[in-house]
Amino acid sequence: MEFFLRIMDNKKSTEAKEQELNNYLSLDYMIGLIITVILIITGLITRNSFFYKLAIIFLIITPSAGLIVCLAYYIVKRKLKSVMITITVLLILAASALIGFLNFG
Repeated sequence: MEFFLRIMDNKKSTEAKEQELNNYLSLDYMIGLIITVILIITGLITRNSFFYKLAIIFLIITPSAGLIVCLAYYIVKRKLKSVMITITVLLILAASALIGFLNFG
């Protein structure tokens, strides 16, 4: 919650707010990638497919979380075109995850 309050602070310029959002998303993606790599290595060591499936879930959740943060930002900023694009990308990501897990899960 504090993150959104800092982003919506009117004293900052739009460029500073977007830079802070980019920094947050970069950290989010990096943490997701590290967790995924750890899960894949664990799967290789233990030869357990559960860790591979968990790694795939993290690969899906990581960009989804970033897109949800961007969606909230665009809604507050009332950027309708960006909101529609972000919702479309989230729907594509959800559909591909669903199809992948139904067919190969």
